[in-house]
This record gives sequence, C-alpha cells and structure tokens, in this order.
Amino acid sequence: MALRRLPILLNVIYLLQKNNICLKRCGDIFWEEFYAGIFSAHSSESRVELFDGVGRAIFMPSDFSIELKEKIGEFHGNVHYLDNPYILDNIRYVSSVESIKLREYDHQELLLKALGKNPPAEGFELEADAAEIINCLHAVCHGRLIESAQWHNLQFVGDESADVLDVVKLPSGLKPFLLLLRLLENGSIRSDTLLILEEPECHLHPMLQLKLAEILVLMQKRIGLKIVLTTYSPYFLKAIEICAEKHDICNCCKYYRTSADADGCRLEDVGRDAEKIFADLAEPGKAFNSAAAAD
Repeated sequence: MALRRLPILLNVIYLLQKNNICLKRCGDIFWEEFYAGIFSAHSSESRVELFDGVGRAIFMPSDFSIELKEKIGEFHGNVHYLDNPYILDNIRYVSSVESIKLREYDHQELLLKALGKNPPAEGFELEADAAEIINCLHAVCHGRLIESAQWHNLQFVGDESADVLDVVKLPSGLKPFLLLLRLLENGSIRSDTLLILEEPECHLHPMLQLKLAEILVLMQKRIGLKIVLTTYSPYFLKAIEICAEKHDICNCCKYYRTSADADGCRLEDVGRDAEKIFADLAEPGKAFNSAAAAD
C-alpha cells in the first residue's frame, strides 16, 4: 500500500513547498487516496516518514500535520508507479496531452497521461543511454506501439509484419516491456525519474523475468533513475542480484524484507544481502516437500 501511494506523497510535499495554505487540501487527498487506512489500526502513535536523502516529511494520524525539516528534492515531478500492465488497454490517444481530463492526484490517471504523450518527432535523436535500453526492449517486443488515428488508441505493429493489432489482443507477458518502451520513447522516463514497480514479474515466463531484470538494471546504470520494486518471485529477485553484479551496480541495490509480528507487519532493511528474503520465498517449497514426505 505504501508503494502504491508514494507518488501521492511526493505531490503533496510539492504542494506544501509552494503554499502552506494547501495543508487542509493535503489532508483531504490523503483521506481519499488511502481510504483512511494510511496509519496502523493497532497503534495511535503510528506515523509515516518519507526521506529522500535530502529532507524528511513526517505524517501523523492526528491531523495529517506535516513537518518539513529540510527542502525535499525535486524528483517528485517525475514519478511513475507501474502496478498494472493492462493500463495500456485503456489508452485513448489524443493529440494534446493537456486535453486529457484527469483527477490531479490519481496515480493511474497520471500514468495514463504519461503514456498518452506524443513520442518525439521523427528524426529526433534520443540520448545514447536511452537508445540502448530501447534497443533491448525492441529485442524482446519485436515491434512497436503506434497511435491509431481512427480508433484513438494504441496499436502494435511487428518488425517483420505489416499486421496491426490492438494492444488489448496482445499477450499479457509482452505488456510490461511495451509499457517501459512507450515511457522511454516519449521521454517520460529520464534520469530524474522515480520508477515504482509492484510485482513486475506477474504474467511473465521465468525467462522473461530474467530479461526484465536485466533491462531494469541497465536502466538504472545507464540512465541513473531510481527504481523501487516489490516481488514474490525468487527467479526475479535472483536475476536482479546476478544482473546487478554483472553490470557492477551492487552498491546501488538495497533489499528489504517484510515479516509479520504481533503489531502487524514490519519492514526490515537487510542491506545488500538478500539471503533472508530467499529463505522466506523458499518456505512454500518446504511445505510441499513436507506434505509429499508425509504421503
């Protein structure tokens, strides 16, 4: 839930930097986006603290008061939360992004807006680092997205075929790659981007999980963006580890483990050692082995 709402937190901080009168409005935004569930139901002393390496914003349950200890960095302006690759099915392309009617702080609508942006004009040269990642994505997708003037949506055309398919008809395993490709090609992903991915391995064959892991690692290394992701897949997690070592960015990776306790759920910083997480992910397999042995 916290990752799902991080873009909202960052936009709220931006509002407060510009105008403290927005405090009441911020409380309303939190109430709507979190459905009054941002804080623990088991503790009246719970709090949410956001820290970006430059400053902190602290959110308390009593009145959603916010304390800005220092100036929060400006990466808030380019945050993309990717939790559902099927969002591509909902794109309705328009010539002017500004004409899309949006709820200002809805993360899905903000992502639709980014996906609906025009790619650069033909002949425009992307930065070399972005172009390298785009080539990697093309190698997986074997095609590209185009805008349909007739239906005002996105369609897929293959590299070796003139056939055009509506994105709704594409296999689900292709859509996470096309989503990243679209955001890279239209400039929505850049060096100041915070990219949040919730279980990106969903719908992916294990081999595609490995390809996605390497592409994400390359995006961090070549472009320099920040990436936060959650996963339940040992394949995907191990792929991130191996690719980070292969591309020499192990020092840029940190792992966090969730665990249940009497108060609810805890998030443990395990640094650069993911062995505890692998042990957790192995528990279901142990249960199957125990059941098989009992039979």
